[in-house]
Amino acid sequence: MPPIADTDPGWYRAQKRLLDEVEHGVREANRAVIGQRVPELTRDAFLRLATVVARLRADAEAQMGLGAFDKARAILAEAVAIDASSADALADKLVSRRVSEAASLKATAGISLAQLDYAAAIDAYEKAAALHLRIEHEAVSDADRRARNWLLADLGDLHTQLGSTTHALDAYRRMEAAAR
Repeated sequence: MPPIADTDPGWYRAQKRLLDEVEHGVREANRAVIGQRVPELTRDAFLRLATVVARLRADAEAQMGLGAFDKARAILAEAVAIDASSADALADKLVSRRVSEAASLKATAGISLAQLDYAAAIDAYEKAAALHLRIEHEAVSDADRRARNWLLADLGDLHTQLGSTTHALDAYRRMEAAAR
């Protein structure tokens, strides 16, 4: 007997997994398409894409004026695909830069620890954690998510060593929440 959608939590999990897989597939397809049109999304390439999208919108408007609604809809679908692909490419670059910045801040914390400058180490760890928080809902690799968790663990450990159990508990709770 097939699962009953309203009552079976397994059915909901399976549906969510399927939707996640489809979304991932669409994102990969968009990246492939945009990669063929523009190998690297630079400022100039982005402006060229914006011009293409503006022209497509104008073409769609002209088609609507002629009553060719299906053709206008198809033209706008192409504009949407270009915008989605370039947005994904920009989001990927943003995530990459935030992760890199966080890694540099963690290294800065390491230097501060070597110099016994605990306040500076805590500050660097907190800044790195804040960067990870800003990209929490983006497509971040598992390795980078683990790095964020270990960063929060290091912060909690440092607070523990300094006797600040309240701050340590806060860092560990953030780590636990991030790991979910």
